[in-house]
Amino acid sequence: MTTCWDEKGNENNVIISGKQNKNFTWDSWNARSVAIAGTFSDWKPVELIRKGNAWTTDLLLEYGSYDFKFVVDGNWVCDQRWPRRYDNSGNENNFSFHGDC
Repeated sequence: MTTCWDEKGNENNVIISGKQNKNFTWDSWNARSVAIAGTFSDWKPVELIRKGNAWTTDLLLEYGSYDFKFVVDGNWVCDQRWPRRYDNSGNENNFSFHGDC
């Protein structure tokens, strides 16, 4: 069950199934290594590939909401371009919803 909101802000609980490719990118010309880890990978880092001045990967994710962080040169960091929220342990993470409501 997933909570979605309509254009008037009304909450709707819906069942969503399926998968979607999602691109994650970290912009940095001077990073030596970049990975992403989150609830979609049981917090195990997935390496990004360097393309020019950015690091990128496409992940095939089940529809749903995911918390994640980037791991840049060994440091776990949030990307200011993505929304952020705190988990039950008080850790700040980025998050994203994948799928259609």
